[in-house]
Amino acid sequence: MSAFVPIFGDTLIDKDGSSLKTAEYLDGKVVLAYTSAHWCPPCRKVTPMLAEIVPKLVDSGKNVAFVFLSSDKTEQEFDDYRKGMPGPAVPFSERQIKAKFSAQHKINGIPNIVVLDSDGSTISGDGVQAVLSDPEGSEFPWKPETPAETLSKAAIIKTDGTQVSFDDIKGKKLGLYFSASWCPPCRAFSPKLKEAYNGALADGQNLEIIYIPSDRDEGSFQEYFGSMPWLSIKLDDKRAKSKLAEFFQVSGIPRFVMVDEDFSIINNNARGAVESGGAKGFPWAPAAVPDVNEDDVGEELNGGKCLVLLAEYADDADQEEAFDSLKSIVGNKRPKEGEILYSIAKQEGGISKQIRKLCKIEQSEDIQAILLDLSNGQYYSTSLGDANEDAIKAFVQGCESGATQPKKL
Repeated sequence: MSAFVPIFGDTLIDKDGSSLKTAEYLDGKVVLAYTSAHWCPPCRKVTPMLAEIVPKLVDSGKNVAFVFLSSDKTEQEFDDYRKGMPGPAVPFSERQIKAKFSAQHKINGIPNIVVLDSDGSTISGDGVQAVLSDPEGSEFPWKPETPAETLSKAAIIKTDGTQVSFDDIKGKKLGLYFSASWCPPCRAFSPKLKEAYNGALADGQNLEIIYIPSDRDEGSFQEYFGSMPWLSIKLDDKRAKSKLAEFFQVSGIPRFVMVDEDFSIINNNARGAVESGGAKGFPWAPAAVPDVNEDDVGEELNGGKCLVLLAEYADDADQEEAFDSLKSIVGNKRPKEGEILYSIAKQEGGISKQIRKLCKIEQSEDIQAILLDLSNGQYYSTSLGDANEDAIKAFVQGCESGATQPKKL
């Protein structure tokens, strides 16, 4: 069976409006799955570039194909926009295909290119820059380098300019600090990270941090890096910075990433863990039970099922009971991908306000339990008079068994 029919459906629509059999068009090829929309200014900038690049790649013998997945608001917009694409599109009527694809690949912004191998597996989840920066396809099929591969080729230095071998950082837990001297939030976070770093070393932790700079000039870099007790890649090593930012999908700074000795990710956004835990929170793993307004839960909210206890207006004792119940259910580690994330909102904040608005949940002193399933466009809700462990488990079990019916978003 075709690897791509389950992903894109049986039929695609070509630029001239004719139908193409997905299997015949895509099988055996590397596929650039492009999520975009006419209303998105960055998309309108990227699309003409792809319209030039993709045909040249095909003409040069690259075994590549292109599919457009639309985020347009109307079918007329879709029809007008797809005509400028360098390949066919998933029909506008098949909205569930695009929604499922976005959820599976955790696409939170556009334009986005997911690069799929000929067997349908993912080569890269965010290939826009890789494709645009390599129009000749010299690095086709743009398989992302691992952080270890990138750092083994990088120019890593101490504050005195002495070069450091990659071998010197092997076998350590490693922090990658994406930052810049011109960024006020970075300057506010750097002293906190410095204190946590020095404290972790004093506690005997096997830790190193590497600064990944976005400074505007060498003087600013030297001044800012000179205040840091850790290592850095050189400012002019743009390749290393680009590859690392691509791998960890860094779109803003400051960003602090923690990886284990084998370079597996401990926490892709550990800034909050450093600020809340300090040295004692090392290695700054994600909270087992996050607060949706304080911790990074964006990917999990958008990509899987997430239980949220809305407790912003409950008294302190009820909040603590609810939080302790969640910790008892989850244990000491964040649930794995594919498992339900258990979370709470203790104070008013942007995320909990969005959830209340989305699910039409009014403010209440009672704790509201919401099981979000955004990838399927639905949610479950109930009011918990007593947010103990048994009540929370019973609510979740009811949702999963079908005893509690979902509501459409």
